[in-house]
Amino acid sequence: MSPTEEPSLELGNIALAPEDVATLKMLVERYDRVIQELDVLNDEIESLLQAEGIKACES
Repeated sequence: MSPTEEPSLELGNIALAPEDVATLKMLVERYDRVIQELDVLNDEIESLLQAEGIKACES
């Protein structure tokens, strides 16, 4: 394997090609960014509600 080549990944009976591993890593990173953005938006919404005297629902 060359230094720039992505490693393959084997999960049970499923072997993933290097490009599939790279795609999965990219999707996980994107998912993490979306979750962080949603957390920020949630905090902003709660702040706006609090400024209006409205208590946000706890989930």
